[in-house]
Amino acid sequence: MKILFQGGWKAKRDPVEMKEQISAYCESLARHIVANNHQIVLTSNREFDKLIADKIAEAAKSKKANVKDHLLFLLPNRIKEIPTRGRVKTFETTRWWIEDRTYFVQETDAVVAVGGGRGTFDCVEKGFLAGKPVFVAAAVPCRATEAWKRRRSSYRYVVPGDADFQDDLNITPDEYFEHVFRILNSLAEIRYSRRIFIVHGHDHHFKDFLVSLLQELDFFPVVLQDEPSRSLTIIEKLERDTEKVGFAFVLYTPDDLGHLHDEPECPRARQNVVFEHGLLIGLMGRDRTCAIVKGDLEIPSDIQGMVYEKIEDIKTETLKVAKVLKQAGYKVDASRLL
Repeated sequence: MKILFQGGWKAKRDPVEMKEQISAYCESLARHIVANNHQIVLTSNREFDKLIADKIAEAAKSKKANVKDHLLFLLPNRIKEIPTRGRVKTFETTRWWIEDRTYFVQETDAVVAVGGGRGTFDCVEKGFLAGKPVFVAAAVPCRATEAWKRRRSSYRYVVPGDADFQDDLNITPDEYFEHVFRILNSLAEIRYSRRIFIVHGHDHHFKDFLVSLLQELDFFPVVLQDEPSRSLTIIEKLERDTEKVGFAFVLYTPDDLGHLHDEPECPRARQNVVFEHGLLIGLMGRDRTCAIVKGDLEIPSDIQGMVYEKIEDIKTETLKVAKVLKQAGYKVDASRLL
């Protein structure tokens, strides 16, 4: 998982003794990132970002791992000092720094905050709003801690009460991150489950080929109609099944005809497919749901802001499916398709 780090220490803003405390948390975070095989995302090259990068490089070297698998710098394109370790990506800066922080949260899977000021506070709040897992070292008094204490009472990651450890002020950095990464590892198992949900219309040949393709790539397709219903409604089945899958494909095939008043008819997907697509986006998130659009057909205007792929012939465009899954964070051996 990509974990966004925000925080740090600033003279005249924070007590001197807090600097050592934050350093201890940063060092522990770096060790746990490598040990648990996750990736940290750093958005500056300042003191504490450098500290985390140094410790990750040391841990990766001792583990004989590639540091780029664990360290990603996401920096504004105006940056002059480019880090020499890890992956480095730049982004176009905007007029308002608040927009950049929104971009950071959207590009990552979780937020970790240790210390920091207004910017860290803002990222924590944006993490809450985006439904991302947010971890705040509440033993460090700062604005992010204030945001954490004002979280909704029902806040949880996997099961009720699993966020409460952060309220313990008498906890060491290593104890803190043992809890954090136990939760992150559980979330990663759910998020990157190789069970792939498929919603489809009347084109069963298209659906069957996608099922075979996913099986060839070592995934486990879950087709709604093939699952036992136990007298559940469609919505209940979707809610039940999406707890166990990591990704969803929605097949937009030209099964129906429709048109606006006084306009010619044009092909479109079944209305239940459109409805279930929207439901899946709500249940799983936009980044875990992809529409595959077959041919030239009418699609809802709102899909333009979602992940989708146009495919004319799935037999000859199989690599597009592999690319979507790889971009979603999966390990995909596309050579199986050659």
